[in-house]
Amino acid sequence: MHNNKFFTLFMHFLQKIGIILPAIFWLMMLYAFDEPLAATLTLLAAVIHEAGHQLYIFLALGRVGNMRSTLCGFRISKGCILSYKSEALVYFSGPLANIFMSILTIPFFFVVNKSLFVYLQLFSIINLATAASNLLPIKGYDGYGILECVFSYYGIRDAAMRILSVVSLLLSAFICILSLYIMARIGDGYWIFGIFIFSLISGTSKELAE
Repeated sequence: MHNNKFFTLFMHFLQKIGIILPAIFWLMMLYAFDEPLAATLTLLAAVIHEAGHQLYIFLALGRVGNMRSTLCGFRISKGCILSYKSEALVYFSGPLANIFMSILTIPFFFVVNKSLFVYLQLFSIINLATAASNLLPIKGYDGYGILECVFSYYGIRDAAMRILSVVSLLLSAFICILSLYIMARIGDGYWIFGIFIFSLISGTSKELAE
């Protein structure tokens, strides 16, 4: 009995560790391949993105969703079934938060000194880039989820999703190849390659499993 309890607690501990390990991995990768300032602003943009999702879930359901990290990014479990419209808005709320924050910084460009202007400009660009990348129609990203909700709403999910899955894989492969080219030419793009190669591997394995 004592051994069973220990085993249960140990497995529970491993599950908890498994939730945070991907986040630690990407945090280390981020600071390893980016300048500290850019890495910090990228991390802040990611926090704003996830906060946007959580804010809409809280407004819609009165509670926040359960968050876990994976090698393909953060995932939020809502704990209930939403309408297609509400589900699409959950996906869109993250990029919208980044777009809002990017726009919010623009008026300050004209009232700060030159050094702070550079920081604000970079923060604005990173937020826009975060929103744009998450709106790509790649499996696991917000853009893919939004399109899936739209296709389901209009009753064309099965046929459209087969096409979208192919588009997702092709787009992931293209970005991986492009980032490799950038890495070879200017020595940058490691972070982008890391993110999208995991998306490509994950998407390919799921397609093969199906």
